[in-house]
Parts: sequence; structure tokens; C-alpha cells
Amino acid sequence: MFPKSRLRVGLDFDNTLACYDQVFGAIAQEMSLVPSDWIGSKSEIRSVLRGRPDGERQWQRLQGQVYGKYMHRATIFPEVANFLLRLKQRGDQVFIVSHKTEFGHGDDERIPLRHEAIRWMEEHCFFDEAGFAVDRDNVFFAETRADKIERVAELRCDVFIDDLWEVFADPNFPREVRRILFGRSVEGKHQAISDYCSPSWREISRFVLGEERADDVKGWIENILDQEVDVVTEIEGRANSQVYRVEYRGTAYAVKWYPDLAFDSRPRLLAEQEACEFLTNQSLDNTSELVAVAAPLNIAIFRWIEGSRVADVGDQDVESALRFVERLHELSQNKPAMQFRNAGEACLSEDDLWAQIDTKRGRLVEIQQEFPELGRYLDKEYGPIHKNCRETLGPLFPGLNHSDKLPVYAQTLSPSDFGFHNALRLLDRSLTWLDFEYFGRDDPAKLILDFLWHPGFSLTAPQQARWIERCIEIFSDDDNLPARLRACWPVYGLRWCLILLNVFLRDESAELRRVRLQKAQTVLEKIKEERLIPTGYGNGL
Repeated sequence: MFPKSRLRVGLDFDNTLACYDQVFGAIAQEMSLVPSDWIGSKSEIRSVLRGRPDGERQWQRLQGQVYGKYMHRATIFPEVANFLLRLKQRGDQVFIVSHKTEFGHGDDERIPLRHEAIRWMEEHCFFDEAGFAVDRDNVFFAETRADKIERVAELRCDVFIDDLWEVFADPNFPREVRRILFGRSVEGKHQAISDYCSPSWREISRFVLGEERADDVKGWIENILDQEVDVVTEIEGRANSQVYRVEYRGTAYAVKWYPDLAFDSRPRLLAEQEACEFLTNQSLDNTSELVAVAAPLNIAIFRWIEGSRVADVGDQDVESALRFVERLHELSQNKPAMQFRNAGEACLSEDDLWAQIDTKRGRLVEIQQEFPELGRYLDKEYGPIHKNCRETLGPLFPGLNHSDKLPVYAQTLSPSDFGFHNALRLLDRSLTWLDFEYFGRDDPAKLILDFLWHPGFSLTAPQQARWIERCIEIFSDDDNLPARLRACWPVYGLRWCLILLNVFLRDESAELRRVRLQKAQTVLEKIKEERLIPTGYGNGL
């Protein structure tokens, strides 16, 4: 964190504030520079084009189109908005200095690039007092990189943020300016020329300004609601997103700040927004009520629900869960439901399920040398059971080949992370279901088995039997479901062993790692004892 109370912050523009990740590929396809089904990043497109005889000219022509005619398709990088609003609230000065010529190379239409950049900033509220309140006179365009570096020096910036390491490596770049490289981890020579490097605006914000305070969050919420709010209180105990209670004129809201998209690209906010709007339109009133969404801030606001965590699961709670699952399945075949993408980590084929397990295991193997206890578990305990299941279990999706996807008629809408850990008990003892960040289409078997394996709550044997029997009735249009449940039971247990160990991938306490490892060992013991779903879990099996 920088010690100065007021900072002069310099920012590059292209690929630092304005994101072209999707634009380059789309325009390259439209210009027939790559096949219509080509998928790749900006740097990959550049490499492909420059490898051709006339590649440099093609690359410059593509850049001219993207930064000019199609500038409006660019998006603002996730959480740039959060950083700019923090700077505004502190009273810091912001300068945007961009190496941008007047016109693009090879652009026959002569679209003025600088004008398009200014218009893009206007559309994204850079100059609005109600937005980021950047002084328009603090935006500078430079004809050359040397001119850009000279301007940074003239502005006496305390810090400059850029996506190009070459800018900081230039011997004329002012030494007194702290250099922040926006991008993925870089090799030695690149890293040596910057004071800090990160692909995350959230991390950059914390490096420059320190951890977010309640006032920062309050400012973001007031920007979304365009109203002053009274009280902002962080809610403890949420595993992924940060949640705050906000009070405004006697009304309470829940504000969810989703995980950093720089490290987890899953569109959690969008998935939850689409899910909540769909469920509300379908008159499911025992779910979260969405009030507002601010995608650039990675924040959504919900009506506050007064309730408590589900401490003890009663039979009526299992019935509530079953009614909710039944309603989702009823809706699964209607036209709006067909538009939903797959649920988070959907398992619609045998290959999907094993690939997820292999990926999760691979991440843990990469770090096991740092944690001897993790290495021992993976090698000595988990490994043999995993190998045995892989070699001896029959088809997990009877009637389908390994790579065949489950037919649409057999799929269901699923919250994906469904259970009493994501529910609130209201004063009348009823339940409201929360957290639809992974909502989408999935295999009912995954929903059913995840519910049984989830370590966040426990069910009695009769409750487990009721859950299985009723779910088989709900999904009776899929004759293969009972066989799939029997076959997949131990495999989903293996998957949960690895999910529990995700704490080793994060900066968590040794005690939490110990507890989760113990839980993973307990799950593994259950798999060893019960290779199939116990017969008492339901007569339907």
C-alpha cells in the first residue's frame, strides 16, 4: 500500500482498462483472417497472423479495425470500476496516457482512433460525476511510446499501470514512478522491471490502496443504487463471495461481491442473475429476490431475507428440498429453460465426470510437495481407491458411450450447489433457497448424489431413503437413472474428497486444512465400506 494520502495514478488504456479479449477473435473471423470456428486470445491471433508472409500488415489492419470501427465492442476489465471508484472517493488524481495514433494502420475508412477511445470512455461513465469523475483534460494520447513515457514523467505520477512490460523496460521511464504490470505471471526479465505484477484489478487495487474498507463498499453500493445508504456490515462465514448487509431508509439488502474473475472466470454473477430472474418469472417465491446488478463492479444486490442457518435438518426440510427439485424439473423442458447453459461443473457424460476428477486431482498433485500430509493422503489413501474404482467399475452412464452426452429430455435444471448449506430458515420454519451462481442444466444423478455426499449437512438414514425414492419418482422419465445412481455413487464420493481439499489451493489456516483433510479421509472410508449406494437408501435402487 502506498503511504501518500493523495496519489497521482497513471493508467494505460488499451488492454489495461479496455478489454478486447472477445473482440479480436470475432473481428478476425469477420475479416476472414481466421476460420469461423477459430478460438484464441489476442496474442494467439497475433502469432498466427505474423507467421504468414503478409502477416504483419494483416495484424496491423486487424488492430486498426478493433481499436477504431469496432471499439464499441470492447468491455471494461472486471473491477477496474471498483478501483476507479476507490480513487474517486479518496480524492486521488487519475491520468490516462495511451500510445495511440490518430488513425489505424491499414484502415481505409480512416476511423479516428482517439475519438473512438474518448467516446468509449464516455459510454462507460469515465467523465461523469456520478461515475468515475475522471477529468477529461487528464486523458492524453501519444504518437509514440517515447512520447507516452515523456508524458508520464511530466505528470509526476506516483504509480503507472500498464499491460506492456516494454514500457517499463525503457531506460527513459522515470525511476521515481512505481511500475505495476497488469497481466499474468511473467518471466524473470519482465518481472524485474516492475514493482508489482498481477492479472487482477482487485489485487492491484489492494496493492495500491490497501484492503477494502466499509467506506469503499458503501461507495460502490451508493454508485449502483444512486442513493446514499445508512449502514454497511460484512456478513461472516461465506465461503466464496463476500456478502454485506446494507440498510437504507428502513429497508435491508444483501450485497454479494463475487470472486475475482481474474482467477475464476466462471460467470457466477451472470448465472445467478439469469437464474433469479427466471425463477421469479416462474413464480418460485422461496428464492432470492434480485434488486440490482452491476457487472463491472462484480456485484449484485438482493432483498434481505431475515432468517437463520439450517442447523438441524427435519423431515419437513427434506420435503421442501424435494418440492423445489420437482418444480425445477417440471420447468426444465419449457422454452425459456432450454436457453440455459450447462450448470457449473455439469457432468453430462462419463468423460465429463472423470475429467473433472482428473483436473481436481492434478491441481493438488502440483502442490503436494508443499504439504507432506496432502501428499501422503493422495498417494497412500486416495490413490489406490481411485485406481480401483477406475479399473473395476462398469459404465457410469449405462446405455451411453463414454463421451455421449445425456439426452436433453433426461437433463434437469439444477442449482448445482444445492443443499441446506445454501438455505435460510424463516420464522415460520419454512426454507428459502440461496446461491444460484452455478445454476444451469445438469444430470439429475449429480444433483441427487451431491446432496447425499455434501459434508455441510447430515441426513438420517430414513431421510436419505426418502430423498432417493422420491427423486427417482420425480425423474421417472429417465429409465436409466437408478442404474446411473448405483454406478456413480463412489465416483461422486471421490470427487467430494478432492473438493474438500481445495483449501490447500488457497491461503487458508493449517487448522482448516487439517479439518478438511480429516473430512476427506472420512469420505474415503465410506467409499471403501460402501462401493454401492447402501440398499437402505431407497427401494428404487
